[in-house]
Amino acid sequence: MCYVPFPTNESAQKVVAHLLENKLIACANIVQSVSMYNWQDTFHQEDEWIAIIKTVQSKQQILVETVQSHHPYDLPAILCWEIEANKAYGEWVNEQVMD
Repeated sequence: MCYVPFPTNESAQKVVAHLLENKLIACANIVQSVSMYNWQDTFHQEDEWIAIIKTVQSKQQILVETVQSHHPYDLPAILCWEIEANKAYGEWVNEQVMD
């Protein structure tokens, strides 16, 4: 699973759609959030849209590379970790991304 913030809902949807079309992910949830952070010595508080992306380990590297090349931020946060799912859902995810 990967967690990727975007500046707009539209940019999140565009990247997620590209990932789906290329069978790099099974699905994603896009949720609105408020992000607070320091960037270049300045405090920022902004709305962001978080894509919670479900995929398999074997697709993670190409997923990260693809997100980096399509993301509007200069330094996108792409945080991925291994999770366990219930058997039926895990099988569905595998079916969606495996050729």
